[in-house]
Amino acid sequence: LSITAAALAQDTGSPVTARESRGNTRPAASRIVNRVDPARTRALPGQIHHMAQARFDQGAVDPNMPMEYMLLMVQPSADQQADLDRLLADQQSPSSPLYHQWLTPEAFGDRFGLTPSDLSKVVGWLASEGFAVNQNARGRNWIAFSGRAGQVSKSLHTEIHRFQVGGETHFANTSDPAVPEALADTVSGFIG
Repeated sequence: LSITAAALAQDTGSPVTARESRGNTRPAASRIVNRVDPARTRALPGQIHHMAQARFDQGAVDPNMPMEYMLLMVQPSADQQADLDRLLADQQSPSSPLYHQWLTPEAFGDRFGLTPSDLSKVVGWLASEGFAVNQNARGRNWIAFSGRAGQVSKSLHTEIHRFQVGGETHFANTSDPAVPEALADTVSGFIG
């Protein structure tokens, strides 16, 4: 998730949010072109916490356990990531006309986030699975949602288990989550 730290910074008021950049302001293109079909899924690799090991596993959680404020993270396209990398380098280079020319979260979303159409498709899928959508990032690069463990297991095709590590109880998925294939190149993973 090379964009995650910068992306979260966009919505939390870090120095990357002060002024509009005068660089490339070309809006992002829609990337979700196929119908979102929950029956056709693809796993998102690398989404199992390193401490979610069998030796710590205490079994599945109650399916009615509330799971509040999970984050669906958006992955930029290759062109968006290259553009972001250039912008970040220019913003830190005193010789660049873009030096310290910061983006607002909305301008960040226009260039590097989901299009409004793509955002509505992802939010629509979450809602169709019974999740409550709590918040959309102003930079359109993450969506906060809530639900129950059973919904997560059914919708993301992974069980949520309780793990006892170092005397503390933690909760984690036991396999890589899966999302509808139409969203798989847009969703980078989940936090929470």
